Amino acid sequence: MPLAYGLTDPIDLALPRLPHVLDGLRIAHLSDMHILGRTKRMDRLINQLAKIRLDMGVLTGDYMLRDYPTSASKALPFLRDLTARVKPRLGWYGVFGNHDKPDLIEQLYTLPINWLNDDAVALSDKPIEIVGLRCTNRKTNPEPIDLIHAVGNLPTHHADHDNRLRLVLSHRPDFLPMASDLVADLMLSGHTHGGQIRLPFNLPLYNSSDLPLHLSSGVLRHRDTLAVVCRGLGSTTLLNTPLRPRVLCPPHAPIYTLRRNTMPGEPTDDIAQVVRW
Repeated sequence: MPLAYGLTDPIDLALPRLPHVLDGLRIAHLSDMHILGRTKRMDRLINQLAKIRLDMGVLTGDYMLRDYPTSASKALPFLRDLTARVKPRLGWYGVFGNHDKPDLIEQLYTLPINWLNDDAVALSDKPIEIVGLRCTNRKTNPEPIDLIHAVGNLPTHHADHDNRLRLVLSHRPDFLPMASDLVADLMLSGHTHGGQIRLPFNLPLYNSSDLPLHLSSGVLRHRDTLAVVCRGLGSTTLLNTPLRPRVLCPPHAPIYTLRRNTMPGEPTDDIAQVVRW
């Protein structure tokens, strides 16, 4: 049973190089909130997350709805409340999305969230590296030179892939090949809303990304990197009008438990879906 509307049962993710000390690591993933106002569902979400043992919380962008001036002013209090009440053991980490405007981003830096914008960080007490990919508008792609510099500055003792977890946060899931080039074990992303409106048999109509429609959500694999495409929590716009309904595509705030085990699927130079949502 779901923990609450907008939360799924915990999802196990199998990674063969996961250090034994990280087996069982639990991560909450929130994405694509597009906050226009406080709702009861958002309050239930915070209440449920506050009751769960979490090791890490990640945010993968689109906290506001672009072109709605009041959205930024609504998003900030929610994220402030979220981070005040939900305190994962290893903290919160996040990236920005294409809807997040500079004035909101500036204010978000005041929150207890480790923001990674073409940047990387190594945790001091756990063998975890986290890389955040830039996506502050639809035309902005990560800067390879910045990423190479950021990853190159990570501690040298993390260079052994079998002794660390490299986690990439990306608003856009179509950056999966780039995450694979960074030798990431796992990428967490959003952006697609899972299609938001689906036909029967799990057929999305649109996903606003370069990925084929059948890859709009679920667990994907490219070479030896897994990627999770979260359906997100909010709704997008159509012709500058909020499109609130989610049809056959419920909101999604998954909680992942990492396991040291054989990675699902087979290595491929394409992007394959290994678990469908």
